[in-house]
Amino acid sequence: MRTEVARTLVLMGDLTACPVLIEGLDSDRNEVRFMCHEALKTATGHDFAYDHLTADKRELQTAVLRWRQWWGEYSGDAQFAAVYQERTGLGPMPAAPAGETSPPSGGEGASGAQKKQN
Repeated sequence: MRTEVARTLVLMGDLTACPVLIEGLDSDRNEVRFMCHEALKTATGHDFAYDHLTADKRELQTAVLRWRQWWGEYSGDAQFAAVYQERTGLGPMPAAPAGETSPPSGGEGASGAQKKQN
């Protein structure tokens, strides 16, 4: 129930509930991971290469760490990612935009690539 409330709040624009959804990305249940990721992705425009169906635990944890790092930068809570990183034994990594669902602002995109070729 806590996750569903957080999902509703985040989708309504209250991002303070994001940590609950980010914690849900580690759930043992595929449907919980899917629901949490879809809400986060919809509300923030980020994806961080998260795949709720991956069988690779390290890949899943790396994507969750990227979400946690994003939240840390967004909220100023550096411990949210650090505690997870220590618990999972993941090395330091930036919250890279790998797998983002929206193009980075100020990026060249396809039109910029075409201009360089001309």
